[in-house]
Amino acid sequence: MACLMGWLRRSPKIIPAAQITPWDIDDVKRRLPERINEDRLDHRLAPVHWEELASEVGDRHCREMLLNGYMAHWNLQGYKPYHRYSFAGGTNSVHENCSRMDSTADSIVTLDDVLSMALRCHESMMSERPPDDGHRRNILTLCTLMSVSAWITAIVGSA
Repeated sequence: MACLMGWLRRSPKIIPAAQITPWDIDDVKRRLPERINEDRLDHRLAPVHWEELASEVGDRHCREMLLNGYMAHWNLQGYKPYHRYSFAGGTNSVHENCSRMDSTADSIVTLDDVLSMALRCHESMMSERPPDDGHRRNILTLCTLMSVSAWITAIVGSA
């Protein structure tokens, strides 16, 4: 199984886009699974491992949602996560958690701030209680592969 965990971020003020490199975004995206694996260990579950195809599929969906101002598990063509993943060549079962982070102009200005906000979203999902605990169950499934997708943009100007 693969877990697609997507998050997107919109803010009037953030790190100037020219200062954000693909390596910075990848670093933020790859640090969240460390926290997820801590929670999985607490529940005696095997750790998850990175799955690049799921990341690529999730990145496309996050980008589409961000650029078109919506958030949903369905994309604009009406495809759900398992459709998008399968059409891209994926052969595993898929679960998806999406989270959107908005902020005030001055609340997020560094990539560490973005990671902190992503971790808070994860903590919120982990604090869900039945019967409204779908995100938490996705994190604590028997899946062994995962990805974290992220798109960050500035709406107005730059920092």
